[in-house]
Amino acid sequence: MKKGVMRPGHVQIRVLDMDEAVKHYTDLMGLIETDRDDQGRVYLKAWSEVDKFSVVLREADEPGCDFMGFKVLDEEVLVQLEKDLVDYGVDVHSGPAGPSLKTTTNTKMVNIMRTTKLLAAAGTLGLALSATPALAVNGHYVGGVEGTKGASVPPEGLYYRAYLMHYEIDSIQDDSSNDVPMSNKGSVTALANRFVYVTDKKFLGADYGMEGIVTVQRNDFDFEALGADETESGIGDVYLAPLLLAWHGQQWDAVFEVGHWFDTGDYDSKNPASIGKGFGTTMLTLGSTWYFDEAKDWSFSALSRYEIKTKQEDTDVTPGDSLIVEWALSKALNNGVEVALAGYDGWQLESDSGPQTTSAKVEVHAIGTEVTFPVKAIGAQLRGAVYTEYANKNRPEGNLFRLQLTKAF
Repeated sequence: MKKGVMRPGHVQIRVLDMDEAVKHYTDLMGLIETDRDDQGRVYLKAWSEVDKFSVVLREADEPGCDFMGFKVLDEEVLVQLEKDLVDYGVDVHSGPAGPSLKTTTNTKMVNIMRTTKLLAAAGTLGLALSATPALAVNGHYVGGVEGTKGASVPPEGLYYRAYLMHYEIDSIQDDSSNDVPMSNKGSVTALANRFVYVTDKKFLGADYGMEGIVTVQRNDFDFEALGADETESGIGDVYLAPLLLAWHGQQWDAVFEVGHWFDTGDYDSKNPASIGKGFGTTMLTLGSTWYFDEAKDWSFSALSRYEIKTKQEDTDVTPGDSLIVEWALSKALNNGVEVALAGYDGWQLESDSGPQTTSAKVEVHAIGTEVTFPVKAIGAQLRGAVYTEYANKNRPEGNLFRLQLTKAF
């Protein structure tokens, strides 16, 4: 959290039926009822909490949230927190601690009347970050992995392709592509090891192949808006594609692939920096590269990935289907170097389903440049790309740096 803001202290929720609400929060959510007051409010807490309550229920004619209280260290922190929220456009009201709620602690508390928009953004982002890595749309595949001629598969043979990526997070975006308040920084550094085998077999007129991907990753998140300050490293979920089809025309290439990301990485539903995702993803790939001249000096490629997810362990949330498209317009130079304007755009097409989900969806957009040049000493090809994201929704936003090395065996 923001320095001095220790954590959310409590939230008061308006409910239509108190008996049904108490049953929901105790039987389903696992909270413990600790008290009731003469106004009919019910106080609840989690079993491991030190404080007397963290959730207050109030019966009303309309459902909603009355306020959220934050625990802070001192008056200076309280003043700065209020200023940050006001600057963001949140209606803030403060009052003395204690008289309106049954608190037995001497910690100073502020009741902050938050807008529905901010509450929705925080809830959506919390679920999104627990369900998916910061790099992906809301699944496994990372935009910006491929660029120039991304839909062109090499001829028969065995290939190793290494992707070294670093994603620097500048902010978290809400549903309107605005910065969520407070400091929300982080980074993801990953080395994806991809092995592609193109056989001498033909199917539907295409070269038949298969591939697999193993990723080593480090996540470092400091998201004050979500109270998350976590760092994790390890081996991520493994990808296997038993069906890879590649077509080659005189001035075009095309690819189709079916594969699955397996839930093999370590996952903790309480840790947004978990390397594993806690769910599997079936990924369908379709793309093409077009060459504008016979010499193939100019080309345009578009590569799409459609992801279908399974239910996430522990949360019982199923992330909605998503589509990401990577594209590049490239020009080959006389010295073997190739330059390109590249980008990626991703959309969550369906809302998440399951407990505590909302209708909010994730979007990501980026534009950048890429340079390709041969490494003749080792018989390899090296590509470097830089992307800047813009107009993201309900997810982090930042800059992606990627190096890609391809070696044939």
